[in-house]
Amino acid sequence: MALGLQFHYVQKGDATKPLMVFVHGFPEFWYSWRYQLQEFYKDYWVVALDMRGYGDSDKPEGVNNYDIKYLVEDIAQFVKELVEDIVQFVKKLSEYDKEIDKSEKELSKCDKKLVECDKELGDCDKKMCDKELECAMWQGARRECDKELDESDKELGEYKNDLGEVSECYKEPGEYDKELGEYDEELGECDKKLGECDEKLGECDKEPGEFGKELGRDKFTLVAHDWGGIVAWRFVDTHAHMLNSYIIMDAPRIESWMNMAVSNMQQFRKSWHVLH
Repeated sequence: MALGLQFHYVQKGDATKPLMVFVHGFPEFWYSWRYQLQEFYKDYWVVALDMRGYGDSDKPEGVNNYDIKYLVEDIAQFVKELVEDIVQFVKKLSEYDKEIDKSEKELSKCDKKLVECDKELGDCDKKMCDKELECAMWQGARRECDKELDESDKELGEYKNDLGEVSECYKEPGEYDKELGEYDEELGECDKKLGECDEKLGECDKEPGEFGKELGRDKFTLVAHDWGGIVAWRFVDTHAHMLNSYIIMDAPRIESWMNMAVSNMQQFRKSWHVLH
C-alpha cells in the first residue's frame, strides 16, 4: 500500500539480490514485462508494478488523482514499503539462524559435559560396587575369625588387627557420597548452561524489532517504457538518490520533448497530459 492505495505487482527471483522494478506503458499492465521477468530474475529480484488505474491496482476516481507527481510518488513509496516488508524479513531470518547456531553450539558443549559426567558417575558406581564386594568378603572373613577366636587367644589378637581394617569398610562409602555430591554440582552447572542457552533462544523471539533497524537495500534499477517512461524520467529528476541505474525506452526526456513541442502545436495539444 502506498499513499493509501493498494498496488498489484508480480515478483520473481531471490529477494536478497539487487532489486529491478519494471513500470509499464499505456494502456498496458505488468504482463507486458513477462519475458523480461523471466530473463533477469537470474541476476536480480525482479518486480513488475501495475500503476494506479491499471491492472489489479486501485483506481481512484477523478483525473486529478492521476497527476504525474502522484505517479512518481507511488513508485517511491512502493519500493520503500516493498523493501521494508520483504528484505527486512530476510535479514531477520538470517539473524535468527545465527543466534540459533550459537545456541546449538552451547547446547552441544553442555551435552558433551553431561556425557563426561555420566561416565564419571558410572566409574564411581563401579568403585562403590567393588568396595561393597570387598566389605562383604571382609565380613565373611570376620565370621570365620569369630569362630577361631574361641580356639586361640593368640590368634584372636592377630585377627583384631585385621578386624580394625575391616571397620574401614564402613567409613569409606561416605567418601563416595561426597564424590557423588561433587558430580551433582557439575551436573547442576551443565543444567545452568542449558538454561542460559534456552534464554538466548527465547531472546530471538522477544526482540524482533532489533533486526528492523536497517533497511537492508535503499537503491534499485528502474526499467520503464512509454507512459511509464515519462513517469520514470520525472522520478529520475526527483528521486535520483534511490537509483542504482535506470533504463527508459520509447519515452523522451521532458526537455527534449519540450523543444519538439514548442515547434509543433499539433503534437503539443496531443501530449498536453505529460505536462499536467
